[in-house]
Amino acid sequence: ELETSPLKGHSYGVNQVRFSCFGTLVASVSTDGTAVVWDVRSGDELCTFFSPSGYGLRTCSISPDSSLLAAGGDDDKVYVWSLVEKELKRTITSHEGTVFALCYSPDGEVLMSSDVNGRLLGWSGHPSHHALLVSADDAHDLGVTSMEF
Repeated sequence: ELETSPLKGHSYGVNQVRFSCFGTLVASVSTDGTAVVWDVRSGDELCTFFSPSGYGLRTCSISPDSSLLAAGGDDDKVYVWSLVEKELKRTITSHEGTVFALCYSPDGEVLMSSDVNGRLLGWSGHPSHHALLVSADDAHDLGVTSMEF
């Protein structure tokens, strides 16, 4: 076991852990409403983001260039934070149920989100663009809990 293991930064259960494309960062989200980004090599906590509503976070995704972290959860919203500026850049409010899965396309141009109601939404991956690119309201009748490009 490494000296930096285990990583400690949440006060409640962790719901998901995701690595960056090159394996240099790892993000975790928790029922405590926090998203924490770690340096894989050193184990250092690089930043902690808090769900603005205080509700739990269920899922996350790091953009392919490691500049953005998207996270969503129990308040039916998706938050996009800049890992460079360490600030909230975008809030997506179009879901009507707990957000269960997020993923960026390999080129970072698309951010997909899904929820407990089975709704899939595809967004521009740029934090300043708010375009909904594609949607499927009834993709699955029991919700979408995971996805990958």
